[in-house]
Amino acid sequence: MQSVDAAAGGPRVLHAWGQAACGPDGDAGLIDGFGAPPDVVVTPSYWGGRRRELLSGELVRRGFDPRIGDLATELMGLERPTVGHSFLIEVEAGRICVSRLDFDSGLADSRLSFRGGDATEVIGDVVGELLTDVADGDIRGTAPGAAGAMPGPVDFDDVEFIVADEGDRLVADMRRRGWLAFPVPVHALGVAGA
Repeated sequence: MQSVDAAAGGPRVLHAWGQAACGPDGDAGLIDGFGAPPDVVVTPSYWGGRRRELLSGELVRRGFDPRIGDLATELMGLERPTVGHSFLIEVEAGRICVSRLDFDSGLADSRLSFRGGDATEVIGDVVGELLTDVADGDIRGTAPGAAGAMPGPVDFDDVEFIVADEGDRLVADMRRRGWLAFPVPVHALGVAGA
């Protein structure tokens, strides 16, 4: 996914997350395919420092020096959610990354799942795991931190999902379950601090 908004006076944002995510061997093609020097590059949330360093090296070899940020941090720079728990869902080929966004600390707790099957079932299971250690409220029906406490069914009334996927099928599936889900606001990413 790419967006070039320089003509409209905005930053040129190279989106390297979701289906556009690639290994280091694909960085050159991703950058060259963008067609302009990027002002901002938004990467997957789970990338570590070394992976960002490899991408940065490829950008520098081409004479570019954009700001590089990850999807979770970019989202936490936007408006705070009105629900208690916000999750970013990043869908890639063969895996799903689920990140709990903590707007107070500015940190994300991410888990990669390579499990196949129904995406909403995978997401529900990973969300349950991530909420097991939550100390700021009991939305599972078991006391946080209780010895031997196992997560019960997740109460999705206080949860939102920001979905990074091509198309709207997963968002529609989640909404059919009654979950508050919406696509990543791509137009707002990379704008702040550019």
